[in-house]
Amino acid sequence: MQMQSSCLLRIFEIRKRDMMIARFEQHRSLCDEIIQQQRTLISDNNISCPKELDEIYELYLQEMGDIALDRKGSLPDLHLTKVE
Repeated sequence: MQMQSSCLLRIFEIRKRDMMIARFEQHRSLCDEIIQQQRTLISDNNISCPKELDEIYELYLQEMGDIALDRKGSLPDLHLTKVE
């Protein structure tokens, strides 16, 4: 009984973590969309940007590149097994 309880608790914690990760991914995706639309608006209207904003955008692009590399296989996929 104790083993089953521990397994159920572990499954709950994993699902809770997965839900938090999904919320983070949704938030990041929304932020990415906002940034891209802002950059398009700036570019299409020939608006000059402060140097600081351009530097922040370059940092953003570097981070996005790092995330893309991570998704291509440098991070292992996690697979859950059913515990009975």
